[in-house]
Amino acid sequence: VLETSTRTNPPILIPVDASKRFPRDRVYPLNIEVPLAELELLNLHTQTTQMLNEYEVGEKHNERLYKKFSALQRQYLATLSGFGTIPAKAKTISVQGESASVGAIKLLAHLPAPLKKLLDKVPARYEKLNNLIKGTEVLSNLGAVARSSSLTRFITAKDDNEQKQLTWGVMTDAQGVMKISLRDFRPHVAALHAAGQQELANLIAQDYLDAYAKGLNTFVQEVSHIAVAQPRNRSKG
Repeated sequence: VLETSTRTNPPILIPVDASKRFPRDRVYPLNIEVPLAELELLNLHTQTTQMLNEYEVGEKHNERLYKKFSALQRQYLATLSGFGTIPAKAKTISVQGESASVGAIKLLAHLPAPLKKLLDKVPARYEKLNNLIKGTEVLSNLGAVARSSSLTRFITAKDDNEQKQLTWGVMTDAQGVMKISLRDFRPHVAALHAAGQQELANLIAQDYLDAYAKGLNTFVQEVSHIAVAQPRNRSKG
């Protein structure tokens, strides 16, 4: 249930299953940066997809093409698997309250209020430090709701860090469909609102979200295709 309000920003209820824990014990701050350049994930994905397409549209039983694809397939899937251990380990560390974000919060917890306020401004002035401690985006995943739930979307909130630019809310509804919401705080939004172009700001955010969803779906389909690809059966004479 959403409370009605005449204020510009009405309150939004965020449902949390706290049956086994206090709500505050379910919040695990975590910042992670995907090493795309170091792992060459994008290049590997493109090369593997192109080689698979070339093999599938080419002559049947072309063992040379399949060997090239197979080598890329193994390398790419191994790289994805290896990368998967990084966020998995980071999540484990975060749940244990040992992440860099939690450590920074603990260090600040017992400082005098004036000193907290002063130190809180430091990350905003130094991009690398801000990315380590607070990050530039908020990603909140509610997970899968109960089969009897009527929830259809989840909107998350921006914290008090002015460096946050995008906030993503993710949930899986009762039909098993993942829904993503986006709130856009990038610099152009304020400028467009000041110029009376709120609708344009909304359209830009919607286009960004649509492009992300389309890209994610395409990526999942292509990875699935790569993972199950096998040599084409020889026809019987």
